Amino acid sequence: MRGAVVDNYSNYGGSNYSNYGGSNYSNYGGSNLGYGERSGAQRGLKVLAILHVVGGVLMLGLLLMWSVKAQANAESKISQASLLIQKLGEQGIVLSESESASLMLTIIIMAIAVLLSVAVLLTGVFGIRAANDPEKVTPYLVTSGILLAYRIFDILATILNQTFTLTFWTLIGVGIPALAVWLGVSIKQQRDQARMPGAQR
Repeated sequence: MRGAVVDNYSNYGGSNYSNYGGSNYSNYGGSNLGYGERSGAQRGLKVLAILHVVGGVLMLGLLLMWSVKAQANAESKISQASLLIQKLGEQGIVLSESESASLMLTIIIMAIAVLLSVAVLLTGVFGIRAANDPEKVTPYLVTSGILLAYRIFDILATILNQTFTLTFWTLIGVGIPALAVWLGVSIKQQRDQARMPGAQR
């Protein structure tokens, strides 16, 4: 009787259901690739995720180079502006300083650019994980959703400001995040179907 019980549960493999692969669902493919063979959505996401990683790294690198150059230029301009203010002050002329507002705007723009770059990089990293293991698709859906929401907001802002122009790059800017979200949703649906009782493994 005990042998029958052991045999009945042996398909679940000693620890954490070996029918699901020794650890964490091997039916998602040994290395957690998903349901035996990697689906078309997983393969497409893997390629897109790698592009996101490359793009995120390049964006962060360019921002770093720009910030170093901008800091050097800013120090030079500040020293020149201080000298000019001092000379004019000696003549009784007082200047209103709008440089602080300009500096604050630059800081805000830089912060947004850095956050976007990090979001792109994380989307790539999470996308690779999701392509390898559908159980880890949720973080990818969050970051890719944020990027898509930002692009939509950006377009709506330009429409309201009456500066919107439909170009090839506008379509690319919306199409890639939309494709990323669609692939993530497809993989999530595959995962949810595989979790259903009686689903083919």
